[in-house]
Amino acid sequence: MINLVAPSDGTFTARELFSYHETPTAEVYTDKNVVVHCEDPKKVGSHYHCATVEGKCTIMNKGNCNVAVKVAPR
Repeated sequence: MINLVAPSDGTFTARELFSYHETPTAEVYTDKNVVVHCEDPKKVGSHYHCATVEGKCTIMNKGNCNVAVKVAPR
């Protein structure tokens, strides 16, 4: 069983800590070329529903996102 996985853009330090930007987990592209950033998308029938994320933190602009630091499991 997997308990914790380091994000692909994570940075490891001393093989014990890793850090990563907390970015939205999904992007939705509308028919009007608008990108909506959201979390935890769920399929409901033939449509998807997700909680939208407000602010300047996006998948493409990680500099405005919080940085999380985690301890790597042993």
